[in-house]
Amino acid sequence: MVQRLMALYREYNKGGDEKTALLQAMRPFLREERQERLDKAVRIARFSRVIRAALEQFRGERDV
Repeated sequence: MVQRLMALYREYNKGGDEKTALLQAMRPFLREERQERLDKAVRIARFSRVIRAALEQFRGERDV
């Protein structure tokens, strides 16, 4: 169980894709309000990646 949680933690901290990198590069040129919205969007994208990985792990567990 700990190994699975560590894998999910690594997935969260893993560098994002090219689109996320582009958004982060644009961050200094945005107004403060939009920077906050951008940060929130990046967090949501990370969480969705973690949820997708968790579902794959648990779905694979049921198939065994």
